[in-house]
Amino acid sequence: MALVKSDDAEIMTFRTGGGCVSFFGLPFLCAGLFVMTSPIWAAGQKNPPPWFFMIPFGAVFAAVGAALVFGRAGVVIDRRLETAAKWWGLLVPMKTTEYSFSDFDQVQISREVRHSKNSTYTVFPVKLLGQKGAQVAIEDCSDAFKAHQLGEQVAKFLRLRLVDSTGGGVIVREADQLDESIRERAKRSREGVQVPERPAGARSIFAIQGNSISIEIPPLGFSLLNGISIVGALVMATFVYFVFLKPALRLGMPAFFRWVWLSFTGLFMLGPLLAALRHLLVSITRRELVEIDPMLLRVTTVVPGARKVTEIPSLELEELLIGNVSESGARGASFAAGGAILARSDKVECRFGVGLSEKELQWLKAVIEAVVSS
Repeated sequence: MALVKSDDAEIMTFRTGGGCVSFFGLPFLCAGLFVMTSPIWAAGQKNPPPWFFMIPFGAVFAAVGAALVFGRAGVVIDRRLETAAKWWGLLVPMKTTEYSFSDFDQVQISREVRHSKNSTYTVFPVKLLGQKGAQVAIEDCSDAFKAHQLGEQVAKFLRLRLVDSTGGGVIVREADQLDESIRERAKRSREGVQVPERPAGARSIFAIQGNSISIEIPPLGFSLLNGISIVGALVMATFVYFVFLKPALRLGMPAFFRWVWLSFTGLFMLGPLLAALRHLLVSITRRELVEIDPMLLRVTTVVPGARKVTEIPSLELEELLIGNVSESGARGASFAAGGAILARSDKVECRFGVGLSEKELQWLKAVIEAVVSS
């Protein structure tokens, strides 16, 4: 579902259906109608198609197409009526289920790995939940950060606690603490941040300049995963060459088809190998500079051909989490134990520290918390 802009500040509306989904369903609808009507327009032919087969068969395609073209669903949250209603129908609501605000006590963001026939994918559902089993699905986001932003927006609108379990642990924020920064949280709890000793064998380069700290994180370097990726890509390229490319070239095909076939097979031969080499290049050259002072957290990431700077003011820094993340820092990666640090505000997030040990990540996280809380 997608949030629909409304001029009424007391109503929050989500809707799904239409748009690209309708265009995708249109061929199914047309094909189904064509098959269903074929016994009519072919009635004068010698062997017209049997209606008892064509009509039910076409009706299946037409029903699927109609659901995609005309199907709509949504959720309407009304603060005046204190209700949350979910509905579905064909262009207009046909069935509505209504809940009272009292049925819910939290907004939940979770992480789910789902399986389809040919793929596995991760989604981050945002839901309204109640203790008595009431549940309203708001949206299945493909990005954890967008899910967090949407979940916080709904929680603020309804004045409910936010329960976020996308990061391996469970983070609970009460309604009046949704925008609370790490600094504000430390002042409220009156608990100082204990910074552990810098672990032996730490890879990062640590420097203090006045009231600011800079930590340079060196490249990860060559890893076993890099080696496995390159070997796998070479095996695939060899397989494609001997099974598809070499036999085809012996057929003496025309020059045009020869170049088309070379381009097609070359994609499968060189594509995985170039991707593996790119990941190796990033692993041995990627550098990160983390700069912290009482006012700002700045993370600079340098890879071949690109430089990215992310800044989060200390008063906006709400979360520092430790968890697993891919070397590319792709959003939506699993955050279990060890791997990297996620820094997040309402506006932006960034990941850094890939390749550091868990003890060093814990130390780095404590250093950042201590500085931004001062």
